[in-house]
Amino acid sequence: MQQIKKEHPLLYFVLKHRIVNIISLFLGAILVFSLVFFVMKKKYTASVTILPPSQDLSSGIMGSMGALASIAGLDLPQSTLQSPEMYKEILTSRKVLDTILFEEFEGVDTSGMIFTELLINILDIEARNEKEKIDKALKKLSNDVIYIDINSESKVIKLSVTLTNPVYAANVANRMVELLNYIVINQIQYENRQQLLYIEDHIRYSQDSIKIAEKNLQTFLETIKSIAEPVNQIKELALKRDLELYTAIWIELKQQKEIYTLKSITSLAEVKVLDKAQPPYLKSRPKRLLMMISLGGLYFILQICMNGIILIFINIRKEFKPNVPIPNP
Repeated sequence: MQQIKKEHPLLYFVLKHRIVNIISLFLGAILVFSLVFFVMKKKYTASVTILPPSQDLSSGIMGSMGALASIAGLDLPQSTLQSPEMYKEILTSRKVLDTILFEEFEGVDTSGMIFTELLINILDIEARNEKEKIDKALKKLSNDVIYIDINSESKVIKLSVTLTNPVYAANVANRMVELLNYIVINQIQYENRQQLLYIEDHIRYSQDSIKIAEKNLQTFLETIKSIAEPVNQIKELALKRDLELYTAIWIELKQQKEIYTLKSITSLAEVKVLDKAQPPYLKSRPKRLLMMISLGGLYFILQICMNGIILIFINIRKEFKPNVPIPNP
């Protein structure tokens, strides 16, 4: 023991006061057990699986329209609405989060009774005023409640909602998908109306251009004396080329309008849900064994540190007051 005392004073101190340390570790184990099993709330995660949005016909139409727009000197932006990343942005947007915060959701208590509660109250947020409560609730939703994962290969989207009540978690997840579907469909309808207005405007513009080109060609043919002259032939070719160009644009626009009419029927497809959220039977958090090991390890380290602090304090007292007896701790 003297050799241990000399080479490893902390170990010697721990062994010397092993009874106190064992009792302390025992009390710590009880504390950790009580904390994990009785204080920490069980949390349940409900998940919705959303299929990736399919490529609709809009890309083809926008490509053809872009070619025509370039002839007219215009630049049409491509639509990026239908993508997994856009779905994720919509689901985590303030519009969706604000909506679900102040909606009532059904839940089931331990006795089987069904009741409803606002989500902001379910989150059990403590705040000094309403604004702070909303800000904390939004932050908790983003950091602790809602998680969205996009598979890098299949692009399948998984929306997970974690709450203390499994029925609440499932209802909130399904409601978020409903809001996603509503926003997507309404946004697509808006884009469709804008595209239709573009097509119809340019059909009218092309019709007017065709009439002007026809009138110019007719006037030229009526006024020239000899079509055989080279200058007149070149002029005639230029006028006919204008007429053919506007006619080709008009035909293409009419075709695109017909395609658009068929396309608009399928473009408003709902968000495709592979698996709806179901109330989970098993909790997702906390992982009790992992938590007990982690907290137990932390408590053990703190116990060793406390022994070291006491040992340092005793050595300091001995250094400054060598003749004063040091009581056992």
